[in-house]
Amino acid sequence: MEFLLVLVLIAIAAGAGYMIFKANRNGAGAASSGPADGGHRGRYRPDELRIENVGPGGVYGLRGFGAEMKDIDVQVIARHTYEEQGWQWFELEGESELGKVWLTVEEDDETELSVSLRRFSFAELGVTKEQLTEFDEMERGGFAFEGTEYAYEDSGDAVFHRNGDRTKSERFYYWEFESRDGTGLISVERWADGSVEVHLSQPLKSSQITVYANTGAA
Repeated sequence: MEFLLVLVLIAIAAGAGYMIFKANRNGAGAASSGPADGGHRGRYRPDELRIENVGPGGVYGLRGFGAEMKDIDVQVIARHTYEEQGWQWFELEGESELGKVWLTVEEDDETELSVSLRRFSFAELGVTKEQLTEFDEMERGGFAFEGTEYAYEDSGDAVFHRNGDRTKSERFYYWEFESRDGTGLISVERWADGSVEVHLSQPLKSSQITVYANTGAA
């Protein structure tokens, strides 16, 4: 009887161990898959006032915006997501007393922030399409814009999901340039319909952002 009891206890322990292993494995898989909204939500408590948690209706303060270093408050009206070969990031479209504000949030080893200062036409940039092709081929190069030198950083294909809706996807090709002193960014986006947009942006530090509300919910 004692021998049978020992066998029963061993069987129960083995079964319990397998269930624990399976649960831990499934849990690890769920954590590693990540959300499909830019890869940020889920890493923090949803009630934390962090820019990574902000969505439509949210409000944040931005210090040192633009050449005049203004302090503004921004009401978020949309959260758009981007994707390139599995890498995801997002953009918060908002309204402020100065007009529309687009804040881009990327997370690698740390959160990287940039805010669009203005958008303008490709013709205003003073760069040719042949130069863009050359930048791609050489993976280097640069140009001057409004007295500032910009150097090639990156280029590639990406997908834009309006409001994070993957059924409303638009493909585009981009080129990114950074000023020599690291205080300015220029991106050129060529969309599937043939249109080209140029963005002049400003890199930000996390200390320049204060989140007042993640969403418009009470």
